[in-house]
Amino acid sequence: MSREKRRQEERLRRRAERAGFSIIKNDSEFSEKAIDFTGVSTMMLGSSIQLLINELQNRGVLIYDYDHKERSIVQIQFIRGKAYFFAAEEGNDE
Repeated sequence: MSREKRRQEERLRRRAERAGFSIIKNDSEFSEKAIDFTGVSTMMLGSSIQLLINELQNRGVLIYDYDHKERSIVQIQFIRGKAYFFAAEEGNDE
């Protein structure tokens, strides 16, 4: 790695730390710092996913169904312990 590249990375790291962020360099470092969700209920995780879907939609970002590309995910629900998603065709929220 060149000297200039190392200096640039160091500047970015210091700037990120001042802003309250940390830079993750590899997957093993990420897994050590990852949040443990084992104590969080499945229903709470589902609610969190729904909140993220809503926020993305508010920002104009849709999550499309991979197999049916004209449909985007609108809602996540748990029914009898199984997770289901509702996907609507673009321009149709119902």
